[in-house]
Amino acid sequence: MRVKINIELNSISFNGELDLPKLTVIIGPNLSGKSVILKCIYSSVPAPEKFNLGSYTEPLGECQVEEGENFDYAVYIDVYAITYRIYEEVKDLMERYADKIPTEMYSILERQLPTLSFLNDIRSLITDDEIGESREVVEKLLTEIKEKLKTLNLEEEIDYLEPLQVFPTKNGLIWKDFTGSRGEGVKYLSPTFYNAAIVTLMQYLYALSKKYKVLLILDEPEAFAHPSFAFFLGKLINKLTLESKNLFTICVTHSWDFLQGIKNGAKVKVIRRRKDGKVEINEWNGEVYIPGFGVTGMLND
Repeated sequence: MRVKINIELNSISFNGELDLPKLTVIIGPNLSGKSVILKCIYSSVPAPEKFNLGSYTEPLGECQVEEGENFDYAVYIDVYAITYRIYEEVKDLMERYADKIPTEMYSILERQLPTLSFLNDIRSLITDDEIGESREVVEKLLTEIKEKLKTLNLEEEIDYLEPLQVFPTKNGLIWKDFTGSRGEGVKYLSPTFYNAAIVTLMQYLYALSKKYKVLLILDEPEAFAHPSFAFFLGKLINKLTLESKNLFTICVTHSWDFLQGIKNGAKVKVIRRRKDGKVEINEWNGEVYIPGFGVTGMLND
C-alpha cells in the first residue's frame, strides 16, 4: 500500500509518499509526528466499517491512499493516548484532593474509559471455531518462546509472556491471570487490560482476515506491558500478520523489547524531525538511541 501524505500541523511538516507493506513498524523520538501520520492514514483509508479505540477525532493533514487499495475493515488503537487523556481529566482533582479520592473522580474516569463494545462488535463477525483456530497459533508461539527461555535458564520470565488473558462477553469482560486469579463483569477497559485486549483483538482479526481484508493501525500497543509481554506481543503481531493473506498492520513503538519481537520480516522505518520542523522517514539500518547518551544526558550534571 502506498500513501501520499501532506501534513502541516503546528511545528511538524511532512510531504511525501510512504510505501507500507503488510507489516510496517515506525520508530523514532517523541513529538516527531508518528501518531499524526497514523491518524492521517486511518482517516483516509477506504473501508466500509471502521473501529476506533483511541484519541482520534478528526483528520489531521491530507492523506491519499493509492487507488485500488481498499479494505473491508480498518481498526485503530492508541492505548497510551487513552490513558493520558484520562490523566488530563483527573489531574486537577488529584492535586486538590491529596489525602482522599473524591466520588466525582470515579464518574469522570468511567466516562473516559472505553467500553468493550468494539471487541464484542468484532467478535460477532467470526465463529467460535475460527477463534479456536487463531488461539492454536497463539499457543504454538507461546510454547516456542517458553522452550527458548528454558534453554536460557530464564524460566522465571515465562509467566510474563502473557500474564493476563481477557474474554469479552455481553455481560462484560472475563479475565484470568498467571496466578490463577479470575474475574468477570468488567465493563470498562482500564490500562491494566489494554495489552491483553490487543492479544485478544489480534486473534479476532486473524480469524476475520480469512474472509475479509483488514487494516490494523496500532499506536504503541506495548504501552504499560512487562518487557517479556512486549516481546511476545511483537512476535504475535508479526506472526499473525505475515501468516495471514489479508491482514495488514501498521504500528508505532518506542519499546526495544517490542521491536525485537516484531522486526523480522517487517519493514521498519525511522522518523526524524529536523530543526526546521520538517519530518524525514527512512529505512531503519539498525541504529539505536540510548537514553542518557543524548543531549539530556550531557546536560545532566
